Amino acid sequence: MKKGSICICLCFVLTGVLSCQRQAEETVTERQVTVHTGLKATRAAIDNFDNTEVQILRGNAPDNFSESWPAIINNTNSLTFNPVRIYPLTDEPVVLRGFYPKPAETVTGNQTNYSYSLADGESDILCSNIVTGSYLSPISEIMKFEHLTAQIQITANNDETFPIFRKITKVVLYGLQIAASLNVVTGELTFSGDEKPVTLYENAKGLTPGIHINTPVGSPKMIQPGATNIEVEFTFDKGEDAPQRLPLHFDRATNLDGSQTDNGDTPLKGVSYEIRFVLTSFTIKPQITVQEWKVSDKTIDMPTIW
Repeated sequence: MKKGSICICLCFVLTGVLSCQRQAEETVTERQVTVHTGLKATRAAIDNFDNTEVQILRGNAPDNFSESWPAIINNTNSLTFNPVRIYPLTDEPVVLRGFYPKPAETVTGNQTNYSYSLADGESDILCSNIVTGSYLSPISEIMKFEHLTAQIQITANNDETFPIFRKITKVVLYGLQIAASLNVVTGELTFSGDEKPVTLYENAKGLTPGIHINTPVGSPKMIQPGATNIEVEFTFDKGEDAPQRLPLHFDRATNLDGSQTDNGDTPLKGVSYEIRFVLTSFTIKPQITVQEWKVSDKTIDMPTIW
């Protein structure tokens, strides 16, 4: 009888243990990876993402990315993964960094550098800070994207002495490298290779700026920050035997309130510059002003929310 009693007791104990294990397993729920985004505060003003695809890299350490998690950022700064991403129940760290736009290479997750070209000035390259979380400590830090290029918008206006029959047919920048490489571990964009001309505007019909009215010449263009000895060349349809080339002095740039900037003689990343030219019968006078970041066909703007 004693042996039978012991066996019955053991069965009850084992049944109780298994029941507790089942209850414990049932209480463990999946937790989705959710991330909120924004744009790092710069002297560029910003608007919005609008259901834009961004590249998200996932790893278990800031220098060890291993997966690509493409995502969409909507106009409320909410980032959505497709498929939905789940935190590992082992509480393994989930380390994320985002960048935009999609590069020419396939984003594999374990690649350190991705290539871009600024040959047409249209690539608005952004990279975020690194955010980290886990099952027990989900990501709470905002993923802040930052413009890694500078931006230029050429405008022009005439004074009364400028011949009204003359039109601008082409504007080109010189002194810029266009081959760029984004290091997704450091978040830095570097440039290499020969300097290439970047055409800001070209139209055989030409453009006649307004008298004392700033007229945009082409669309905003993204350029290499930190470049020295940048020159701009104007071509007119009449009255000039050769294009006129002028140096751009960024150390003379002013802010929107008229105060002097402190960015030295090179364009800075995350800063948009209006290069305003006053056309007279004798000279072309450039004026450089720091302005709000402009929306182009391939630029991404987002709200500053911190």
